[in-house]
Amino acid sequence: FFWFCVCRTMKHYCIECFAAPPEFFNLPGEARWKYVKEHMIIESDGPFETNRFAKKAEITWYQQWSVMLFFATMVGGPLGLFLVWALVLALGSWTSVGILAAATAFLSLHPLPDQRHFQFFSLWMYKYY
Repeated sequence: FFWFCVCRTMKHYCIECFAAPPEFFNLPGEARWKYVKEHMIIESDGPFETNRFAKKAEITWYQQWSVMLFFATMVGGPLGLFLVWALVLALGSWTSVGILAAATAFLSLHPLPDQRHFQFFSLWMYKYY
């Protein structure tokens, strides 16, 4: 689980981000905040009791595998690229070094996609943790 807790003037608040429904991200800004205030914020006058948020979020098998594949790529990608560079420098031709340099430059400099299309994935990551 992932939650965001805020303490303001003796009151404690917690927003359970994983509890957002998929259509939550399609709401306009004001409607989104209204939904958060009405459905997702948990309020307490003092510190939350132990294990108050110890529950499992429901996550499907494809959501879980998508998150694991994402992190395997993020962790394994740079290591794999390092190994490919070592192999190409040791055994490859100058043409293969140039192609790999161009591919590495493209991967490191291309713009990120529009984040609005990946908001559902953020929700999956909240559920995973």
